[in-house]
Amino acid sequence: MFGANIDFVSDNRIIFDISGNKYRLIVHVACFANRVLIKFVGTNKEYNQINPETVSWTTFEPSGMMMTLRWAIAEVSAYFENQPEPGTEEADRFDVLSALIEAYEDAHYPIEAPEPIELIKAHMEMFGRTPADLAVI
Repeated sequence: MFGANIDFVSDNRIIFDISGNKYRLIVHVACFANRVLIKFVGTNKEYNQINPETVSWTTFEPSGMMMTLRWAIAEVSAYFENQPEPGTEEADRFDVLSALIEAYEDAHYPIEAPEPIELIKAHMEMFGRTPADLAVI
């Protein structure tokens, strides 16, 4: 399916060549959980500076990462206007780009889950409810 665009390395890692080998994506596959963990995304030049078998988001942040994020956002934006058909190469590309963006944002701008009581209070305020409304329930 991917042909010459992927390489397999140790520790269940896969290296994807993206956009004519301008960018590289390294993921760690957890088959039992049907999940992948993004370990690296960057330019080919940045890729040449890392060890693909040990690199991690926590140990590598190239100076070009923000430019790569901007590129991924620009690329994925078109798919929000013209959604690709499921199962197509374009749909797969949309999924990969979305995962790249989400992984970067989760790593650099985490959003903590609110405390349950604070969440209830915010919801009540948003809908004009009062504590007395809870008594009715």
